[in-house]
Amino acid sequence: MLCNIKSGSYTISSVNEDSYGQTDGCVWVIDGATGLGGKWLPEEASDAQWYASAFSRYLSHALADRTRSLPRIFSDGVKQIWKEFAARTSVPPSCSAADLPCAVGAALRRKDGVLEYIAVGDCRILLRTRDGQTLELYDRRHEALDDESLRQM
Repeated sequence: MLCNIKSGSYTISSVNEDSYGQTDGCVWVIDGATGLGGKWLPEEASDAQWYASAFSRYLSHALADRTRSLPRIFSDGVKQIWKEFAARTSVPPSCSAADLPCAVGAALRRKDGVLEYIAVGDCRILLRTRDGQTLELYDRRHEALDDESLRQM
């Protein structure tokens, strides 16, 4: 059972671009990021907030499908959210991915008595076990990329 779920979101912006949720046996967090190219969705508080909220809504239904893997669910979600975004905007084909909103995220799901997780980007899951240990679950592959980006700044 997943219980005592706590979350926190801290921002210096006037708009919270994070989203999180839980359903039966599943929890997730999405950390939206604003693109460098300006605002594509003027009717929204921010493009990243829209993206994170849309992805969270998608996960609230998709994670219930225990036949699909978490990587497949996230991959399909990115495609679906981009279709929704494209339908609402007129992004030119020459636009760089850096100009568009994006997100990182993590999810934890109970499936057949086992906990499975996915951590995309720099998102981390802190999981406290019944015996009081805290496990930190994340994808360490991004650390080298982060280090390289910092060196180039």
